Amino acid sequence: MDYGYAAESCCLWAAIDPEDKTIIIYRELYKKGLTGEALGDTITEMEETELKSITGVLDTAAWSRTGYTGPTIGEILVNKGHKLRRADKNRLAGKTQIHEHLRKNNSTGRPRLQMFNTCVNLIKEMQALPLSKTNPEDVDTHAADHAYDALRYMIMSRPRMDHPNERMMRIKSDLYKPADTGFGY
Repeated sequence: MDYGYAAESCCLWAAIDPEDKTIIIYRELYKKGLTGEALGDTITEMEETELKSITGVLDTAAWSRTGYTGPTIGEILVNKGHKLRRADKNRLAGKTQIHEHLRKNNSTGRPRLQMFNTCVNLIKEMQALPLSKTNPEDVDTHAADHAYDALRYMIMSRPRMDHPNERMMRIKSDLYKPADTGFGY
């Protein structure tokens, strides 16, 4: 999530394909003029149909105290029940990771990052975001990059989901430890 009040706030929702770890962006919130309270309420409404609670990452600027003593945007969202942590803001590594995820996965023939066509602002930004004039390894931070930043934070959070077989093997090894390792029982 990338927070903005005068500029747009962008929140992206994704699922991870357990077979090949493809990140699939299926929903976006892209709106300006939302206070922390209003953003928290909007996210809650949008997540009403989710099967389980969504965890996420939020721009570190939203956790900063900028001249006042009240709760930060991050604290407001957490107090409203949203599970958030600070985003990794490494811009260059994030851009590289986005490119890596957009490359074709040789085993499936598709990229490891896909977006539903309902994520119009993310798609628009990904197509139109110019490179920085001073650093070709980065994007132009003065252009509209709110959805791009939210995507970068998500990818840099290193979402990982074990394959069900891997998870089962780990559960078995954690639960069933032989009392006598020599005899195995």
